[in-house]
This record gives sequence, structure tokens and C-alpha cells, in this order.
Amino acid sequence: MPRYAVCFFAFFFFLWPCLQLHGMEESSSEDIYQKASVHYYALEPNVHLSKAFLDQATKMYYDCYDPDLHKDYTLEAMGINASCFQTYEEFLNDLIQTDFHSYNTKTCFVIYATEGDARPDFSNLVGLCVTLPEKEKGHYYIDHIGVKKGYQGNGIGRDIISILEKTLPDLQMISLDTRVFIMPGQKLYAKSGFKRIEPHPVPMKQGKYIFYQKTF
Repeated sequence: MPRYAVCFFAFFFFLWPCLQLHGMEESSSEDIYQKASVHYYALEPNVHLSKAFLDQATKMYYDCYDPDLHKDYTLEAMGINASCFQTYEEFLNDLIQTDFHSYNTKTCFVIYATEGDARPDFSNLVGLCVTLPEKEKGHYYIDHIGVKKGYQGNGIGRDIISILEKTLPDLQMISLDTRVFIMPGQKLYAKSGFKRIEPHPVPMKQGKYIFYQKTF
């Protein structure tokens, strides 16, 4: 057998499976859109999210938050138990870690963006959206959406929402809510065609969160 054939055989059967373990399976995501240097991917529902992806997703999502947004709000005003959390950052970190590491136990639709081709360790992750199906067919809830600092204001959030709308099956409605002080998010949702709904459908969230919906 020629030497180059032996090398190819060794790579394909021994090294390639090991390389795939660093991220999701090759068939689980599709590079469906590129704008300038940013690549957008859609994961298949129920695909197992790798530890590398979850670690980078939680880090990026936490780091994209601006603490100045809540500087005029107390924990009590935000409905956060001060006996459990001393700061909003502590609460937010716990929330993100809990939510993101629960996604492997749920059906979810993940759209993410990277600077250039996605790396095996996802260290170039710059945008992310996780959407959950609701009980009624065709109704979905955006659980988390965020864009990395330094990339905000460049249309990545709008692109992610646009891709999401084109990939969700039997889409009829998307809902989400956001803290009253997350002004950048509120501007994004308005530009993306979401309508603010008052009052909040969950009474305990009224005055603390703003609820949005978009119908199709």
C-alpha cells in the first residue's frame, strides 16, 4: 500500500474521530450564512452540546452584560432574594450557568455566530441564541440571546433573529421577556418586529420584566 494511503487511513480511522469529540458532531450544525467575517450556524434540535461550547457560551454571555444597566436598581426592586445573592452579577452568573448546562436535557434550537470559521474550542464565539418550544405547536420562547462586547451594534443580533425565524419549524409565534433595564435588547426586539405586550402574562414579573411577542 502506498505511504500516502497508509497516512490517510490512519488519519481517517484514528485521528478524525478524536478531533470531532472536541465540538459537536460534524452533521449537527450547518454554516448557513456568512456576513463579512462572521459565520452563522444552526444546530439540529436535541444535539448534545459539548463542554467546550457550553463553557464558551456561558463566558461570552456573562461578559456581554454591561453592569451599568442595573446600577439604579436594588436587588429587591429586581425581585431577587438578597439572602441568596449579594449582587446582581452573582445572580446572573448562577442563572446563566444553570440555564446553559440544562440545555442538554431539553429540546432547544441554537443559533450561534463566530468570528471566522468555528474553532473546535469555540473561542471565537461572538453571538448566541437559545430558543425553546412551547406547548402550543409553532410557538417558541427565546430563552437567551446575546452578542459579545466589541461586536454589539453591528447587526449580529438582528441576523441571528432573522435566521432563527427561517429555521424554526411551523413557526407561528415567538415570545421573550427581558429586564426593564436591558435597553439594548429592547431596541433589538423593536427593530426585529417584536411587539411589547402589557401587562406581563406572569403577574410576578410585572414591573421587573418586559414581555415581547412576534406573530407570523
